[in-house]
Amino acid sequence: MSTETLPAPHWSLALYLDYLRRVRVPDSSFDPEAMWEHTYDVFPVYGALDVTGKAWSERHKGRLWVRREPDPGGQGIQLDVFSEVTFLDLGTLPTKHQRTSAAITCRDDRLATPVQWELTSAAIGREDGRPRPLSEMRESGRVERGRLEVPPGEGSRSTPVGEHVTSNWSLFDAVQRLPQEARLSFTMLEDLRLVRRRQRLVPEAPVDVEFANGAVRLWGFRQTGEGILPVHWWRDESGRVLLALGNVRAYIWREEDA
Repeated sequence: MSTETLPAPHWSLALYLDYLRRVRVPDSSFDPEAMWEHTYDVFPVYGALDVTGKAWSERHKGRLWVRREPDPGGQGIQLDVFSEVTFLDLGTLPTKHQRTSAAITCRDDRLATPVQWELTSAAIGREDGRPRPLSEMRESGRVERGRLEVPPGEGSRSTPVGEHVTSNWSLFDAVQRLPQEARLSFTMLEDLRLVRRRQRLVPEAPVDVEFANGAVRLWGFRQTGEGILPVHWWRDESGRVLLALGNVRAYIWREEDA
């Protein structure tokens, strides 16, 4: 690692610096074009009456798992996703988690553009760990000729999304393969359902961050756009995304994958 002196870590990291000192991250090389599986702990971020104006809770930890597999014919990639988001539990909410699984076929392009997908989701009860009544949902969709179709085919709900489109989960693949100087504009399908337009991804200067196994230099991107609060993506020298820190949720590398 370079001995060049860098400024204090970026403000987006401020809430998490103590926690990151307990997280072990990989020190091996990484090929973002190959098959990989990554797991992240997911934390809610919420307003609070403190110095920073924000807080987060390890007690409400969720999980995100993403697996990438290239098409053997070189025609695209397959992303399999499992997301478990934990709700802020004050002891009265009957739902603890929202669990979502998705199988997404993507183009092998800069944005890992979703082509078609199958998605299931359910709210999970706090007491019994079972899906809540009427909460289970199964849905398929596709993007074709710049339009989102849910479900695909005749009789679908069709929404224009443009030619440059990705999803929040596809970005975990796309960000790992971008040149550090990349600047992108696109439409994002949040959870493959909500259309977030006029998204921009721009580079951030590198920072050195202390993890459990030492200092690691991270390179970043800042994502802004309609319908979202800013998200800062931080990746290591190999391109591996270690952190995706938003003002609603924070995704932090899960140690079991180190």
